[in-house]
Amino acid sequence: MSFNGSGTYSPPASSFPEVADTLIDANRYDAVITDLAAGLSNTVCKDGQTTLTAHLPFNGFKATNMAMGTARTDSTTLANIQDGTGVYVATVAGTVDAITLGPSPAIGAYAAGQTFRFVAVGANTGAVTLSVSGLTAKALTKNGTTALVAGDVVAGNMIEVSYDGTRFILGTLGGSLVATVAAQLIPATTVVQGLVELATDAEVIAGTDTGRVITPSSVPTLIPPGVIWEYGGSSAPTGWLLMNQDVSRTTYATLFGVVGTTYGAGDGSTTFGLRKEGRVTIQAGTGTTVEVPTTSSANGFVVASNNTKWISGMPVVLSAFSGFTSSATAGPTYYAVRVSATNLRLATTLALAQAGTPDVTLSGSGSATITYTLTARTRGEIGGEQAHAESSTEQLAHTHGLNYSTSGSGAVASFSATAALGADSTSSKGGNAAMNIMQPFVVSHFIVKY
Repeated sequence: MSFNGSGTYSPPASSFPEVADTLIDANRYDAVITDLAAGLSNTVCKDGQTTLTAHLPFNGFKATNMAMGTARTDSTTLANIQDGTGVYVATVAGTVDAITLGPSPAIGAYAAGQTFRFVAVGANTGAVTLSVSGLTAKALTKNGTTALVAGDVVAGNMIEVSYDGTRFILGTLGGSLVATVAAQLIPATTVVQGLVELATDAEVIAGTDTGRVITPSSVPTLIPPGVIWEYGGSSAPTGWLLMNQDVSRTTYATLFGVVGTTYGAGDGSTTFGLRKEGRVTIQAGTGTTVEVPTTSSANGFVVASNNTKWISGMPVVLSAFSGFTSSATAGPTYYAVRVSATNLRLATTLALAQAGTPDVTLSGSGSATITYTLTARTRGEIGGEQAHAESSTEQLAHTHGLNYSTSGSGAVASFSATAALGADSTSSKGGNAAMNIMQPFVVSHFIVKY
């Protein structure tokens, strides 16, 4: 045996050593030569003539100056690993939803654990398939088996995919961490650590996304400029202004774009008003009070029991009026007279309604819509008074009786009912001052978001 199994060569023991000055024995010489030939045949030729028949232990040493592998059966160098040979795929084709990869070297079959990286040429529009080296296309999923949705693959991002034996699963690389693989991220909870995706300002305002979170800096975006709140503090918090001043149209341009001069024109050029002092707020627009009775009683409509819905004097209009026997018709304005919580009569004039003497007749049953329309109000409109001095024209029509005595000092002895008594009047009463008509109130600040 030429090698001893540990790599040491030993000549045949029966042939060595030879004795000097003796004739060489042919058999022994042939045995040595044969043994040498066998030993040399088990060596590795540097020109590649021989192939290995077993593994070579390097005993802690390394093969150096190796060429980079180019075929799947070539050895791998550190250069191959650093350059991503066979993993990074420059040849990307197909469509955004049916991607084909052409790695070099090509693969002959899929195997669990295979990983490829490529730059996406476009954003996907739905579920995606992936084919490598012309093999059968496989589904590209996220979170294991979840199909991709539009936008999971982002154009220009580095995408990493790994094969699990059935499908390719989207991985996370670089810029694709958020946009490309958002659904890959495990939601964070108080129990399980994970990653979450932050919502954009637009998504925060829309308020419909259930898979993203907001940060404290995003909270102010939930409140758009122009929102007015009641506030108990003496000065406005950050991002807000008190509604009792004029402010710069430039500094608060966003707010000015929303409210304009609704709450004051300011100086007319550089400032605008935020004025609300001493006034309550009502909703802009108009409203209606509606009743749809079908029966009558005592010349009035039978309505749902309510002591506050209908107030005597309200101007109302009838519509869809049929079936009843009545002196009223659809269209004209009448005035409500609340006889009781369930009986509503109508008068043809306000004076009759206020006097409680309705003159509209009504009987039978049918259908009708009674509508009271509130005064239309525009945004920023100011109205109402803190105190009001009533004029004689605002009073209900009324009379004052005069009592005459026919006996006693200064008595009128007699007079004819048709005789002129001359001008007379009652004595003047009252202080001629405006009365306070304020409802019970407590004062607070109002602030507006800018």
